[in-house]
Amino acid sequence: VALLARLERLFPQFALQGRHHGRNVWVAKPGSSSKGSGVECWSSLPALLKHCDAMTDRVVQKYVERPLLLCGGRKFDLRQWVLVTSVAPLRAFIFSECYLRVCNGVYDLGALR
Repeated sequence: VALLARLERLFPQFALQGRHHGRNVWVAKPGSSSKGSGVECWSSLPALLKHCDAMTDRVVQKYVERPLLLCGGRKFDLRQWVLVTSVAPLRAFIFSECYLRVCNGVYDLGALR
């Protein structure tokens, strides 16, 4: 709870990410999987943190409950490849091509499992 309060002080937009809109969804993803395999959703951060000891090699992120949607109410994402070869000084190479993925179905937070 102290972490969430600190995040709200540091990032005023934090409240817009769903915490005060009825749902508080967190996602835990295996660090070695792809294509949504092994993804787990949690309805509260305290429940997720309590369960974290049993999880190994996971990436945890806040789920965006109110995403930007395309016309027709569909979620989308852009995939872009970036190679970072140094951080001090910053040196990165961006691949010139990217691609867009569009969801087949209309976005419905209530359908999240």
